[in-house]
Amino acid sequence: MTYNRVGVFGSTGLLGSEVTRALVEEGFDVVPFSRIKTTVAGIVTQELGSLVGFDVVVATVGHTGMKEQIDLIQRAKRDGVKRFVPSEFGIDPDSAAAQAPFFQPKVDVFRALENANFPDGWTALSSGFFDSVIGSFVRTDLQSSTITVSGDGNVTYPFTVRHDLGRVLAHTFKHPSQFENTWLRIANGWLTLNEIAEIIREKTDRNLRVKQAELDGSTPVLQLLEKSGWNTFDRTRQTKDLPLQLASIRDYIGR
Repeated sequence: MTYNRVGVFGSTGLLGSEVTRALVEEGFDVVPFSRIKTTVAGIVTQELGSLVGFDVVVATVGHTGMKEQIDLIQRAKRDGVKRFVPSEFGIDPDSAAAQAPFFQPKVDVFRALENANFPDGWTALSSGFFDSVIGSFVRTDLQSSTITVSGDGNVTYPFTVRHDLGRVLAHTFKHPSQFENTWLRIANGWLTLNEIAEIIREKTDRNLRVKQAELDGSTPVLQLLEKSGWNTFDRTRQTKDLPLQLASIRDYIGR
């Protein structure tokens, strides 16, 4: 049976706002939760309260708020929520990278989720780097006619459009029995940062000079993956059997 009422925790963030917008477009009754009083996808946000009557709760918090999900999971289970979607949207738990201490909060949250034993279980998404971070990995300065690529630039990574993650979740909510306790690995495309730099050169139609910059703490996940030779997930495990036409990541480069 199709879900109807969906709560989005972290709805005002870069990911949460796009997930909320996609779910609204797909016709769900969406409640965006936030400590900040604002509007998301035309809906006024609410502070987190009772979750009675919600079919599913989606968490879209960032790394610093990861462990807040444990209290949210307990509240959702107590109030009768059917399914919980944790704020994964990144590293595949089966990948080598998932064992790094940096990602321990995700491990703790997922353990709490499994122990909660929701009536319809959980659905989790592993993704590539979001479209919103491309500009921080490959920086364009038209004034100096340069493109600065972070790190080596030759490693192929998955990239994922945030709005499409919302569309994927919408599909799972329309067919909940098919995605109970299921991981999906979503990418809109696989590119090296050097390839992204070339796409920017093509789009600007200018002979921009490409230079490399050492990775630092401003891009911690990229720095960790490149230093260790890891990736967010194995390309051979990418989910490809969903009946959705995902956007081309090229369209999000150089915006």
